[in-house]
Amino acid sequence: MTMKNNVPKPEEIYDPDSPIRVKGLFTDPIRSGFQILHNYESTYWRALVGNDAWSLYEVLRSFCHTSKQEDPKEASCWPSINLLASILGLKERRVITGYAKTVKGKRYVYEGLIEVLQKYDLIIAREVGEGSEMRYEFDVILTPKQLSPEQIETLPFILRTKHEELLERCKKNLEKLQANRRPPRVSENGDNSGKEKGSGDDENRGSVNYRGGAVNYRGGFGNLPTEQQQENNTQLTLATGTVNDHNNNSSENLTQSKTDVVVALTKLGITQSVATRLSGRYSRKRIFEKIEYRDWLVEKAPDKIKKPGGWLRRAIEDNYAAPDGFVTKEDLERKEAEKVQAAKLADEQTQKNALERERLEAEKLQAEITRLEKFRARYKTTAEDIEVGESLKQTLKLQNFNSIILNSLELLGRKDGKAIIGLENDFLITQASHPNLIHVIKRELKKLTKTELDLEYVVFQDE
Repeated sequence: MTMKNNVPKPEEIYDPDSPIRVKGLFTDPIRSGFQILHNYESTYWRALVGNDAWSLYEVLRSFCHTSKQEDPKEASCWPSINLLASILGLKERRVITGYAKTVKGKRYVYEGLIEVLQKYDLIIAREVGEGSEMRYEFDVILTPKQLSPEQIETLPFILRTKHEELLERCKKNLEKLQANRRPPRVSENGDNSGKEKGSGDDENRGSVNYRGGAVNYRGGFGNLPTEQQQENNTQLTLATGTVNDHNNNSSENLTQSKTDVVVALTKLGITQSVATRLSGRYSRKRIFEKIEYRDWLVEKAPDKIKKPGGWLRRAIEDNYAAPDGFVTKEDLERKEAEKVQAAKLADEQTQKNALERERLEAEKLQAEITRLEKFRARYKTTAEDIEVGESLKQTLKLQNFNSIILNSLELLGRKDGKAIIGLENDFLITQASHPNLIHVIKRELKKLTKTELDLEYVVFQDE
């Protein structure tokens, strides 16, 4: 069934206090249907879902003004997408239904207004029929709930502030209503001691002249007591509950402040009243986290935080993420400790390496001494030969003699007009056999021994 509001039709209006049934016909098209949109919905729900999606919601809601809401079929409507697009002034119906397109091989999916409203549980859309007979059928939620704390956090700062003020105002109104509640007329012992003095006729005091329009019952409407008033009681109760849910400190009283949090905030330039409000609304962990962000920015990037106090307040309220490059104090301390530990381990390793090198050098030196002594014993090297050999190396060193040969050269003895010189390997013997080097060595030996000696090279090799 498609619900139309542009065709005059009879409406039955019932007054529960009157036996008279009133039938009426709409004769003015301007008055052929209406909907009630509360300021809360138009302000906060519109900001949450977006102006385009909310406009679609209002249009869908306008189709659901039947008086027979108890009938699920009557509460449903299925206007065509073309009709909805025309009402909203949209040139493309895909803005409502959503669409996807591929650009350079990458697929992009665009969410339609219908999906936005479904995501926030404002409507339920179903596809009915197939092919050319396919159409959308909508179930519209006519009474949107109060925004959840998570939804409120996504609103702009000014709207979050206004929402908070609204909740506080509703809470105070509820407290005021509760304070004005009259005491019970009958006490616990069953007498009328609780009756107001001078109350007169108990049957008439506090009654309501509903048909006459005069309301004598303070704080009530019609013939319902204050606590049963739908408009006030429902709204205010929800508002109070939401304050507690959004508190993030449900175990604490809203008016109680955490002393250390308030002290920390006031030291950083936030007024006492604002600090108290923030401590009651947000968790201690969240507040000290933002304080740490603020301290880090003041030290590392002061140009990005001109007014630290104002920045800190917005960071807490808007739940700012960590700045780029931010590292917590715990991480800094941990990294510093790791750095100190790494330096300590490096020093210990360096000392170990130095000791190991000294040990290896000592072992190498001892091995060379042992081997040299072994060869000196084989060639019966005398103390004089050792002294001449050391003097020869010192003299050759001053003449920039080949250092590789010089480091290996050892005078092992003198016999039969020959100087026996030991070298490390055959390659060095070949190098030292160059005529110029032989001439230099023989010349220096003659100066030291006063004797002309030929050279005989041998290799330091174990037998």
